[in-house]
Amino acid sequence: MRRYVPVQNIEEDSTRQPKIIKQLDIYDKIEQWGEWLWVKAQAIFWISVAIAIVYYSNFFKQLFHNENINELFLTFALLFIGMSISLSLYAAFYLPCIKGITEDIETYNPKAIQLGAFAGFMGFITLTIAIWPVFGWWSFPMLFAMFLGFINTGHFLPNHQLSGLLFGAIFIGAFFSHYYIDHDGYMH
Repeated sequence: MRRYVPVQNIEEDSTRQPKIIKQLDIYDKIEQWGEWLWVKAQAIFWISVAIAIVYYSNFFKQLFHNENINELFLTFALLFIGMSISLSLYAAFYLPCIKGITEDIETYNPKAIQLGAFAGFMGFITLTIAIWPVFGWWSFPMLFAMFLGFINTGHFLPNHQLSGLLFGAIFIGAFFSHYYIDHDGYMH
């Protein structure tokens, strides 16, 4: 088997090759920055849409004070959301801080991921059914946009266990936003 050995032409300027490599590195960096900016722009878009939906619909006031909300499905939705939050706290705080387990949750307890996915999906479906009498066909896009906005806040949080607490604070702040919104909502 022959090995390929590159032959360097002595007459060629040897500094030409590194300039081409440096140019490629600059283009790669520009591409990486472009991707980073695009991801951040999408995150800002979804966060802005979620804030607009919460403000214009006064979502949480309608959720807990409107008599047209389906109480049975709201109860199931809150149970599933509570289960999802409990699993998040289990994976983010209990395992690493209290039990001292540093391995990934996917290898330590893969059933927790499946249970969390099931709880999140069922919470989404039951909450959509619960708010359908108030918002009608807007229920699904509203919840989808608010979900994406909530998830995309993670782009702007630090990569530390403190980010889990900040994530929870954002959720609680959104929950109590109806005390600061001075109208009953424009989207129902």
